[in-house]
Amino acid sequence: MKTCQLLMSVLMVCGGMVSAAWDDGGYSAYSEEMSGAGSEEVLIFDEPAGIDPMYSTPSINSSASYAGQHAFVPNDFYFEYLGKMSVSGPAGGSLRVTNAFITMPFTNPKTAVWRGWHLDAKLSARLTHIHSSGSTVVDEDRLYTLGLNVAVSHAVGQHAQIQFGFTPQLSTDFDVMSSHNFFWGGYVAYSAKVNERFHYTVGLAFMPDYYEYYVFPVLNMRWRYAPTWEMRIQASRLSAVNVASERFQWGPFFQWNAGVWTVHRGGETQQFRMTNCIMGMGAEYNMTPGTTKVLLMGDLGMTFNNTFRVRDKHGDDTLEKYRTHPGLYARLGIQVQF
Repeated sequence: MKTCQLLMSVLMVCGGMVSAAWDDGGYSAYSEEMSGAGSEEVLIFDEPAGIDPMYSTPSINSSASYAGQHAFVPNDFYFEYLGKMSVSGPAGGSLRVTNAFITMPFTNPKTAVWRGWHLDAKLSARLTHIHSSGSTVVDEDRLYTLGLNVAVSHAVGQHAQIQFGFTPQLSTDFDVMSSHNFFWGGYVAYSAKVNERFHYTVGLAFMPDYYEYYVFPVLNMRWRYAPTWEMRIQASRLSAVNVASERFQWGPFFQWNAGVWTVHRGGETQQFRMTNCIMGMGAEYNMTPGTTKVLLMGDLGMTFNNTFRVRDKHGDDTLEKYRTHPGLYARLGIQVQF
C-alpha cells in the first residue's frame, strides 16, 4: 500500500506542477455556469474530486454537474468485481470481492441556496461481499456502508468557489452495534476555472478510511492538453480520456481504492480494512443524447498491491494481514444526468 500511495502522490504532484495552467479536478464534469446573487454569473462545481468516504468510481464524462441531479432520485448505480486474487505467502488460498453501489441526492444545489451558499447532500449505499477459498478464511459476507456527503459552497468571484464538506459513514456487518461502526470525515476545498481547457480543485481532507493519515492534501483537475484528449485527476483516480466523441469516451486509468468496516469476528469487535490499486481502461457511452442523459459506464483492468487487514476495534494494531497477487477488475454501471 505504501508503494501505491507513493505513486499516487507523485502523480498528484506532477499534476499540480502542470496545473499552473489548467482547470478543475474532475472536472468539467463538475462545472456549469448558473445565476448567483443578483445578476452575477458564477461557476458552480460538483463535489471536489470525488472527496467522498465512499470509494465509488466517478463518471469519466465531462458534462456531469449540479444541474444533472434531482432530489430523491437515485442517479448512480454500479457493480464491481475484484478477483480471483491468490493470497501470497504460506496462507495460500484466494480472495474475491464484489461491490454493489447506489447514490441518491437529497438536494439540487442549483435551487438549494441560502444567502449565496449552495447546499449539496447525498446518501450513498454500498453492499460488499468478500469471499475466500482454500486455507485463507476471511469471509466477510454482507458488509454494509452508508455514507453521507453534505457540502456547502459559495462563489468566490465569477470563476471560483470555496466548499466545506462533512462525510460521516456507517460501515459494518451489523453483527455488532457500537460507536466504532461510525467513521467521520470532512474537507475544505477551493475550485477554480482558469480557462476552458483547465479547471482545478485543491484542498485538505480528513478521511481515516481512505488514508492512515489524519489530514492529507487533495488535488482534482481536468486539463484539455490536446484537441481530443483530457487528463483528469479525480479523488484517487488518474485518467487520460479521449473526448473526440460527445457520446462515447474512453481512456486508460490508474486508481487507488480503500474500504473499512467494523466487524464481529471470533466473538470480538474488530476492524476490517481493504486497500488496492487498479490499472485498466475505462469507457462511457451516452445511450440517450438530449436533455436527460443515461450513461453506460464500464472499466476493465487488473488489481495489484491488494492488502486485507484485520485490526483491533480501534484500528491501531494489526491482528491479521493478507496480501494477494494481481487479479481481474471489472465494473459496470449507469449514471443518470437530468
